[in-house]
Amino acid sequence: MFLNMAWERLLDLYRLRNKYQQTEHYLIKSKEYDQLNEIVQEDIFIYTSQLERISNSVEHLFQMIDTLIAQSIEFYLKSRIATFSPYILIAGSCEKWNGKDYIFSELHTINAHHLVNVLNTLSDKEDRLDDNFIRLYKEIKKERNSFIHSVSKRQSIDIKESVKRSTINILYIYKYIEHEKWIKWSDSREDYLTKYSPHFGDQSPYDPHENVVSEVLILLDILEPAQSEEYLSLNPKKYGRNYFCSKCSICDQFKREDTFFSKIDKSNKSHVQCCICGYIDHIERVKCIHEDCQGDVISKCSNVCLTCTISQIT
Repeated sequence: MFLNMAWERLLDLYRLRNKYQQTEHYLIKSKEYDQLNEIVQEDIFIYTSQLERISNSVEHLFQMIDTLIAQSIEFYLKSRIATFSPYILIAGSCEKWNGKDYIFSELHTINAHHLVNVLNTLSDKEDRLDDNFIRLYKEIKKERNSFIHSVSKRQSIDIKESVKRSTINILYIYKYIEHEKWIKWSDSREDYLTKYSPHFGDQSPYDPHENVVSEVLILLDILEPAQSEEYLSLNPKKYGRNYFCSKCSICDQFKREDTFFSKIDKSNKSHVQCCICGYIDHIERVKCIHEDCQGDVISKCSNVCLTCTISQIT
């Protein structure tokens, strides 16, 4: 849950970054015009104020993101420790107990600083935490503490690079925590949105799958191709031509380039699988009937060209 909440704050940052770039562009353009013009001077003041508000929002959001990521790791560590015994998590000496009934959640637990050492002490060598995971956890805690306890305001934040860094942190942690379950981030995200819809109480139509597809497109914009392949099993440049997915492309609002198919097996060219939703489409290699289309991958299920999406029924 905490990783999903952190990702949603990152989406806010992503949109703020775009707004920042747009505002900065307007500001530069305004300064290129007649600076003596009172209207332009007023625009410059407005855009400068917007940039300042965005910068303040960015710092607050990064603090929240680091806190949520750290909490997700701490809950993961506590859950693993609890598999040995939940009583190990109780802090302090039992000599101070007064003999009254306690709810377990009311008891003080060991400091988060000790969780890694406790878990690694209890675990077999092959089950101990990876050094990279421990290093990342310490870096996130350090970053979070610097936000919380720093008195002076930060000079500047590279929004684009910081968004990418936090995105990779979230995906890395998710992959590390869920590696035994083999659940893709997109599947987990859709399940979360189904249970905790951001449009709760809203009467307008809402499709979690459509929302996830749009978020995957944002991830592709944030990540490098190799990172997309590592964390999403999706490399838009590796498999050559990209094909239309009828399940992802709801209401035809997504372009062909925005939904990606890869071969399940390079030796088996009878079907393709969407890298985002996992939908399998059986195909035949036949030239599209549309004269302007160079595609030759036709869906047997819908009889539609997966390159141009035009029906092959004449």
